[in-house]
Amino acid sequence: MTMTVNKRHSLNMERKQKAMLKASRNRTDELLRKASTLGLAEIYIDNHGRIKRKK
Repeated sequence: MTMTVNKRHSLNMERKQKAMLKASRNRTDELLRKASTLGLAEIYIDNHGRIKRKK
């Protein structure tokens, strides 16, 4: 019985971590777009749809 409880707990933790990462990535993408608009950075979109800064 404890195995299923621990498994559920770890799945919930995994979901929370993914949600936090998604929010963080969205903020990063938003900041990069603003920097590009202001002319502070050049950006591109990679194959996964993420916005990246040109180096």
